[in-house]
Amino acid sequence: MRIFKKVFLIYLLAEFLGGYTGMLNGPHSYAWGQSVYGPALSQSLTVSTVAPPANTPLLGTSNLFCSGSAGSFSAGTFVVAYTYTGTASSSETKASSDGGATLTTLVTCPTNGTLTIPSPPSPPGCFNCVGWRPYVIASSSGTGAELLQTITAANCILATTASLTSCAIGSSFTETSLGAGAAEPSNPTLFTPTPGGFASLSEANLGIVGHYLTWTTTGTAATCTVAVQTSSDNISFSTVGTAQTCTSSGAYWVNATAANFTRVNITAFTASGANTPSIAFTLAESLGAVPVYSITNCGTTTTCTPNATLSNPQIKIVVGTCTAAAATTCTVTAMPAFTSTTSYVCNVTDQTTAANGALKAANVSSSSFTITTASSSDTFSYVCVGT
Repeated sequence: MRIFKKVFLIYLLAEFLGGYTGMLNGPHSYAWGQSVYGPALSQSLTVSTVAPPANTPLLGTSNLFCSGSAGSFSAGTFVVAYTYTGTASSSETKASSDGGATLTTLVTCPTNGTLTIPSPPSPPGCFNCVGWRPYVIASSSGTGAELLQTITAANCILATTASLTSCAIGSSFTETSLGAGAAEPSNPTLFTPTPGGFASLSEANLGIVGHYLTWTTTGTAATCTVAVQTSSDNISFSTVGTAQTCTSSGAYWVNATAANFTRVNITAFTASGANTPSIAFTLAESLGAVPVYSITNCGTTTTCTPNATLSNPQIKIVVGTCTAAAATTCTVTAMPAFTSTTSYVCNVTDQTTAANGALKAANVSSSSFTITTASSSDTFSYVCVGT
């Protein structure tokens, strides 16, 4: 019986690896949102934090101007910083550096002077970066203390599509008095592209039912949630399976009925402090159902921590080790739940006493089983397979 179980497990692993490899080899890579008629589809997209504008050379002393007598500035030295703004609600980068202790972004104003700040250039590759905001403070206030200036149509050409009141990129900002608005942003909230529902894959008449989403997270994201969604009309979408947390790299398998359109929807993505996360998503689509195997390694603890997530799995494989207590038992709990107590079987091997054959594996529930042995403190390896 033990030999039969091992052969069966090898067969399952071979089937899993074969299906998995074949699925990944099949799709082709295209730009996100492109319609492709063929045996499979694959789309990739990276969402990244937009870096703040660079100070040099625009915020150097040769480009900042404070002159004339039509304003109401007090005579003195002022430090300047600026941010980019985007099309999404309240999306803004962190402020450009003021040079630290050296305060390199300085401008000297005469009494009643007027301050002019040049616009930063458009950041490369950021189509949703549409505006910028100036921050200014007296240099005596120290580093990182710049305050948002009052932005109106009298100061600059406004960015018409930004949700935050901003100057349009390319338009300089001029003011006659020092504003005292909000402090510099503490967290970056501007990403490219904007998190949300991305362009969908057109799958009409293709019969796509398998979806395999992977993501690679670089840096530290405070929050990240992603969902695979389908639609019949490319307007109203619904989530397939469950939304996934993407603050760290991972993968998600899900099968569903064929739909005309599929998209990936990033419902939350935030950064914290100086962190600048970037997340690369890839969605592979398949004409057939994605092989729904889950392999979970519970490690050496008796309380299992699942390391695989998928929707409606057909076959689960759970592996791990545990050490028997003085009562010669070892109970593994919190496994990914099988369908029922009787829908899986566990194969157990004594790693401490090779000759010990008096082993018993009893299913306690759909997510827990107990190993009983004649020898106390032995360590066991186990493989549980079922549906």
